[in-house]
Amino acid sequence: MGHRSVADRRRRDFTDVIDAPHLPPELLPRERRYRPETRGAFGWLFRKTVVFGLMFVITSAFFSVLSKFVWLPIGNDEITYISALFFFGLLALIAMRRFRLQKLLAAKNQEAAALLLAGKIDESAKILEENCAQGRIAPREHSQAILLRAQAALRNGRIDQALGLFACAYYSNWFSAKTLRPEYPRVLNGVALCYAIKGELESAEQWRDFAHAHVPPENIGLLLPLDTLVGIRAGRFAIVVQDAEKEWGSAERLLSPAELNALRLLCAFSLSHINQNGKHEASIQRYLDSLQAPVAAEFDYLSEKWPELKTFLTEHQLSGQ
Repeated sequence: MGHRSVADRRRRDFTDVIDAPHLPPELLPRERRYRPETRGAFGWLFRKTVVFGLMFVITSAFFSVLSKFVWLPIGNDEITYISALFFFGLLALIAMRRFRLQKLLAAKNQEAAALLLAGKIDESAKILEENCAQGRIAPREHSQAILLRAQAALRNGRIDQALGLFACAYYSNWFSAKTLRPEYPRVLNGVALCYAIKGELESAEQWRDFAHAHVPPENIGLLLPLDTLVGIRAGRFAIVVQDAEKEWGSAERLLSPAELNALRLLCAFSLSHINQNGKHEASIQRYLDSLQAPVAAEFDYLSEKWPELKTFLTEHQLSGQ
């Protein structure tokens, strides 16, 4: 696949229709808590109304037939009123519980996202596990929890698990709809990033192109670490660093501190491949010195399937292993 600069991709209309690359359904985790959830509020309420409506009709018919053979202290009209009050009261209680759970899960998702941003990945993952376990009644918040859980798994170096969770988020269809559309780029970016880290370059480039076709131009900087990673694995060492430096300003406002650190590391690693006679030694050191408070094992997830990067991290005392 030929190289296109970030500027060239930026000029493409992001509304262009590009068929999504194949994402095997078998990637989806088997656990019920992670199954993609597509029901919206209206669909959820409609299903519950139909179920309770049928139960109301069956109950009324049962007591109507029973009253012909057995004396009952109340008439059919009273039975109908009581049944209606019971079933639709139960529907109202369940709807109220769903609303409360939505608010609770949204707050917990925000807390987990803040912890993830602060680098407290295990603490974030613990909250998200609880959210995924109980959140299917609130599909929007459930889908957000799955996306955040995918990001936490990625940062923990569990690349296969992360890819499966990103696949769940993608198949849920919530992120391509209006409600969670702003989060859609991170879903596509996550899928492509997992493939790139695994070294499956063809799939990574296909998903990278698909992401560029569906990310608004003002948010394209979000994909810069992905572009850099894919470019390095494809051997475009000098060009990806040039593109990163050109697009740095637009990406800086969109990327988290951890993502910016990863971008700095990747630029340094890329330059190390073309550092004949120490030509780029100063630039490599500049990128490494600009890392913002790196912690042990912060970059290990990038080197899970990449021995060369693992060696580079060890040489510069950036590996947690």
